[in-house]
Amino acid sequence: MLTLFKPWRSGLDLKNATQTWDNAFYLHEFSPRQKEIIGNFNLRYECNDSRDDYSAKLKKDSLTTGLMSSWMTDEEVHKLDDTKGIMEYNDDGPVIDFDEDNFLPDLLNEDSYCEKEMADIQKVITDIGWLSKLKNLSPIDISSIQLQDIIPSTKWNIIVATAKQLILRKRNEHLPSSSSKSEDIEAGDGYVDEVVVSPMSYIDKKFKAKQAEEQTFIDETVSEFSLNEEQEQAFCIVANHATLQKVEQLKMYLGGMGGTGKSQVIKALILFFAKRKESH
Repeated sequence: MLTLFKPWRSGLDLKNATQTWDNAFYLHEFSPRQKEIIGNFNLRYECNDSRDDYSAKLKKDSLTTGLMSSWMTDEEVHKLDDTKGIMEYNDDGPVIDFDEDNFLPDLLNEDSYCEKEMADIQKVITDIGWLSKLKNLSPIDISSIQLQDIIPSTKWNIIVATAKQLILRKRNEHLPSSSSKSEDIEAGDGYVDEVVVSPMSYIDKKFKAKQAEEQTFIDETVSEFSLNEEQEQAFCIVANHATLQKVEQLKMYLGGMGGTGKSQVIKALILFFAKRKESH
């Protein structure tokens, strides 16, 4: 609950080293709205428990109360056995009046009630004209409607393929050409049987990009996202590495607890590469 409702950047913001989780939970002051949300956390599971308990009770009753227990209760079965409301006859006719309410079980009365409700609803919608056919409808003028020519699927495939090629061509405009890659290799980027010390200057806090424009991109992005010290450190390592020309691939892991701002660093890097017009 503390991780959800208490602002924090590290575990020490949630509780002190000498505190227990219970103590930290009870000392934190939750707002009335937060208390309401916490109270409803188990509502779904409580409903599921009640449903399962009711299903178990029905299953148990079906095994213990007789043949028709799946749709009739013991009380309704006893009513069927009750002959007080049934007419008795002699030579002159019925001895007592027939009592329909006492004779029919409650389930049949409930079905009759549902049928009556359905009939009442149908009467209401009939009276307001929902079931009546519409009259005096003016014909629709379709002369002003201009229908486009039907395009076959083969032509649609050509249109989609052309649009896809335009998008790919625009995306590849800012990618380095193969000639520049070969020039880098000839300049010494492809080492064979040599021990090369990889420059690690990009992890230095005082590192500055060789081009002023790239350093401006880095500073502006840090300012726009209001990165804290740890976020800025992670962002600058990747951004500084991207400004170098001849350097090995950076393999970096962003660690940390949930909510420490790793996604913010990734968003900042996406914006940084967008400013450089590079894919990420």
